[in-house]
Amino acid sequence: MKKVLFLCLTLFVLGLTITACSKDDDNTSIEGKWVFSQEGFAIGNQEVLEAYEHTVGCEKDYWEFKTGSVLVDGSFYDDGNGCESEIYLETYVKSGNDLLLSLDGESIAATIMTLNSSTLKFKVTFIEDGQSINYIAVLNR
Repeated sequence: MKKVLFLCLTLFVLGLTITACSKDDDNTSIEGKWVFSQEGFAIGNQEVLEAYEHTVGCEKDYWEFKTGSVLVDGSFYDDGNGCESEIYLETYVKSGNDLLLSLDGESIAATIMTLNSSTLKFKVTFIEDGQSINYIAVLNR
């Protein structure tokens, strides 16, 4: 009888642990600093991603999502005299897996494919020559 009670209690605790982990993953916040790590395209179900090319010797390009729908867009380049930065304040709205970005005055609709504590992966769909193409970016904390 004690073994059955112990087994039931163990299964109950395990069930709570699994449920709690799943719930935490579903509620991961987009807020925070994300560094670009990969980018590429998908046509149909075929994804081709490559390492994001940061300027050697400079800070890594990033997006920082802040409260109040503020997006800090940080990019870095070497102007021949050392690293220079371009920091822009943009806006975003996240609703479920939909991410509406306002970058340089242009509205861009993106779909979040992955959002967890370490990875943000999104796609932007556009039409080129009558064909649907998805730009994909992967960012990490």
